[in-house]
Amino acid sequence: MACWSDDEDVVCVHPGGPRLVGLENIRQSFETMFNNGVIAAHPEHVRKVETVTSAMHNLVERIELSMTEGMQMAYVLTTNVYVRTAQGWRMVAHHASPGTPQEIHARSDALPPVLH
Repeated sequence: MACWSDDEDVVCVHPGGPRLVGLENIRQSFETMFNNGVIAAHPEHVRKVETVTSAMHNLVERIELSMTEGMQMAYVLTTNVYVRTAQGWRMVAHHASPGTPQEIHARSDALPPVLH
């Protein structure tokens, strides 16, 4: 939780979950997740947009879950938004959606000719 901003308006959406607002709600959600076993997240295909005061990272997370029935694998599409504070970069939003194994192999290096 050290990466999160102290601002109570921080938001978090886990795959398939509701929008959580506030540090205590977010902390409880992560504690619940990690109480179910060991979770290892590996960032893949990271895309970054940074300015002087804010940053957005979009990535594919390869999640390894050590469960009683063995190792399980999942993929999550994640967007994290950060702001620069006196304490350094702090997260203000985390939004994650279910992904697929194909996400890890998808390539998007080519820039589109027009964004909008």
